[in-house]
Amino acid sequence: MGQTANRIRAALPLPSGRLPRPALVLLCGLPGTGKSYLAQRLASRLPLAIVASDQVRRTLFPQPTYTPEEHHIVHSTCLEVVAGLLEEGHSVIFDATNLLRRHRQRYYTLAEEKGAALLILQTTAAPEVVRRRLQERAEGRRPAYGSEADWTVYLDYAGKMEPVRRPHRVVDTSGDISAAVEEIARYLEGLPAPPPPHPRVRLILNPAAGQTYRLADLEEVLGYLVRQGWEVSLRETQKPGEAMELARQAAAAGLDIVVAVGGDGTVNEVVNGLAGTTTALAVLPMGTGNVWAREQGLPAEPLEAAQALLQGQIRSMDLGLAGSRYFLLMAGVGYDAAVVQTMTGDTRKLFWPWSYILRGIASAIRYAGEEAVITLDEQEISGETVVAIIGNTRLYGGFAQVTPQATADDGLLDVCILRGKGGLPQISLFALLTLLQRQQWIGGVEYRRAREVVISSRTPLYVQVDGEPIGQTPMTFRAVPRALRVLLPRDIPPGLFGQSP
Repeated sequence: MGQTANRIRAALPLPSGRLPRPALVLLCGLPGTGKSYLAQRLASRLPLAIVASDQVRRTLFPQPTYTPEEHHIVHSTCLEVVAGLLEEGHSVIFDATNLLRRHRQRYYTLAEEKGAALLILQTTAAPEVVRRRLQERAEGRRPAYGSEADWTVYLDYAGKMEPVRRPHRVVDTSGDISAAVEEIARYLEGLPAPPPPHPRVRLILNPAAGQTYRLADLEEVLGYLVRQGWEVSLRETQKPGEAMELARQAAAAGLDIVVAVGGDGTVNEVVNGLAGTTTALAVLPMGTGNVWAREQGLPAEPLEAAQALLQGQIRSMDLGLAGSRYFLLMAGVGYDAAVVQTMTGDTRKLFWPWSYILRGIASAIRYAGEEAVITLDEQEISGETVVAIIGNTRLYGGFAQVTPQATADDGLLDVCILRGKGGLPQISLFALLTLLQRQQWIGGVEYRRAREVVISSRTPLYVQVDGEPIGQTPMTFRAVPRALRVLLPRDIPPGLFGQSP
């Protein structure tokens, strides 16, 4: 950290405690919309360090001129200070207007590099409220927090602010913000919260998801949820990828919950539409594998599942990111992805999971390990690799735990690697010992944890996420902390989440 940044860092009051995992709260919004007030309220509730661009400017330039050069120095210093605090394990609120996308992008990248949870909060308030605040600030009747912006500046900035494209939460500060502060605080603490009493809910149905889907089941569930006060709408998908867009639209409309009605492929699409938003994911197990439903201990019967969710809890969990594709459960590289590659939609549904097992045996007979280089954070390992399973959660295929130590909110990916020549004897022994939770007994198995995993190979290896093929190596896999809110039953299996209520 440079001398100027050290000067600012030394003057900052730092909290004594820490959040379970470092977080970066990025504020943006026009002058007078309550950014600094929100920052103060959050910092009084949580162990957060506030880095405010206006106060940094006042420290560096007691008589600011607001020139481009001055602006560059202020914001370069802010970025350096925030980076240093995150590196030390602190959680930070960066308080600035952040009008332009390129300015916000620096902090998006910083959060990714430091493995910090990113929460973007955009403040807003009714124009008449803002005008009154700015007038009271000018008259000394309201804290200025180092800002000199007036109504003229507000109008000027209003025409310059570029839309926030990343998922974010809008906080209207025109009235009491206590409820918003508490909800944000619980999110950052990783603590569960009850679902809203009368949530707005979108069900996204994949009618081709699997053999267990029955119209009568769905009608019974819909009727039950409506009677319980849920405001429910239903959308059916017509083609692959549509669930992602429907989920994205639901989040943009501010809906509370999106329920994926289908199997794990449908769930994965919905996850990719909701990642980073405040809209929670729920599932009704009406597909083929239903691994995420099994992972959380959700009843298999749709009505019983709906009843469990109604009395459930909303939590924040990590996601994995494979290239540009999010995954909820796990990613596979090598043998298992090669098996997935051979499974068409119809093949996958027929006699599941025996169809997958039989196809796996046939593939194992001729599957050979390939030379691969696997970099886990900064540690590199290489050699013949049969399969690498990168787990965000524990359950694989609904019946085995390949990454049994994985926790859904620890900011890390668990990686189980099988190295060797491959072939039926080695792969079948690995599968058997995995079912018995004794995979460490076989030579060539390595178990690691990392925030980032990079896999490259001389011969491209297939890659799958949540049971869906997505491409080939080389590929980078990253943990994205608390990127998804999920609605779960009240009682979930121990160890799935690290943070206790």
